[in-house]
Amino acid sequence: MISLRPWQNDDLEYFYQIYSRTEVARWVGAQPRRVVANLEEAQTKLASYQKLHNESTYPCGLWAIIPAGSNAPVGTALLLPLKKDGVITDQFEIGWHLHPDWWGKGLATESAKVLLALAKEAGISRVLALCDPDNDKSFAVMQRLQMHDGGITEDWYGLPLRQAIWLEKEESPYKPDL
Repeated sequence: MISLRPWQNDDLEYFYQIYSRTEVARWVGAQPRRVVANLEEAQTKLASYQKLHNESTYPCGLWAIIPAGSNAPVGTALLLPLKKDGVITDQFEIGWHLHPDWWGKGLATESAKVLLALAKEAGISRVLALCDPDNDKSFAVMQRLQMHDGGITEDWYGLPLRQAIWLEKEESPYKPDL
């Protein structure tokens, strides 16, 4: 079981521990990708996550993933409108970044299910997930979410990315726990 909450200033050390890892940074964002090198860079990136979250309309945002029994974030789950050529589109993206110690424990899938349920409640009927073509672990999460394989696209972030599509379904057994 997880909970999602906005990233807080007190989370800086946890944020740094996630985004200072090569195995995380290699999958996150546009090129050139690189790790957060120190706490000062982590503070700047954390502030940008907080700003984007605060400017987003619920349920969109960058959410800290908190495992049951803990107060410590172990990753980020995101639901955001996609931009094309700097302009916000009517398309939404879901994604996840986790500390490697938490890979393979179902937290990405569980977090995404919560956000998809919230998206449905908010009237969002189509959500995309994007990953590098060779990011088999993220694509496996997309499959567990029963997303449809949309093939390779270069529509987003100026990169060739594997795209999966979630379409609103009648019923979701997942109840948001924010």
